[in-house]
Amino acid sequence: MCPFSNVSVKGVINVYLGKAPSGQTAATWDGSGSNWFKISELSAITNGGSSIKFPADNLSQYTFKIPTNIDDGYYLVRIEHIGLHVAQSLDVSLYLGGAQFYIACGQLKVSGGNGGSPSTVSIPGVYTGA
Repeated sequence: MCPFSNVSVKGVINVYLGKAPSGQTAATWDGSGSNWFKISELSAITNGGSSIKFPADNLSQYTFKIPTNIDDGYYLVRIEHIGLHVAQSLDVSLYLGGAQFYIACGQLKVSGGNGGSPSTVSIPGVYTGA
C-alpha cells in the first residue's frame, strides 16, 4: 500500500520496480539503465472516445502487490501519478506532452522470489512526449 495525499488531478497511476545491478544496493544505485519493469497500473477508462473516467481521481491510497516471479535482490520502486489535467495545454514546453509527473520512490529488498525476466525499460526514456 502506498499512502499519499489525495490525488486531486485527473490522471493515471503506474508502479515500476528497478533491480539494482549486481554489486549495488537500492541505496547505491542511481536508477540508470534498462532495469525497470511495470508491476501495476490504474489506467483511464473510456467507452471508445466519447467519455473518459480516471479511477485514480481523489484516491487517498493505492494498493499494489510485489510480484513473486522476480529475482531476489535490491530494488527501487517508482510510483507515478501522471496528471493529465493539462494534457490539452497549448504550451507543451512546460509539460511532457501536456502531462505532469508526480513521483514517489522507495527502496526494497526482495527475498523468496521465484525468478523471472520481465521486459524492462529505461527511466528516463520510457516516455517520449509524442
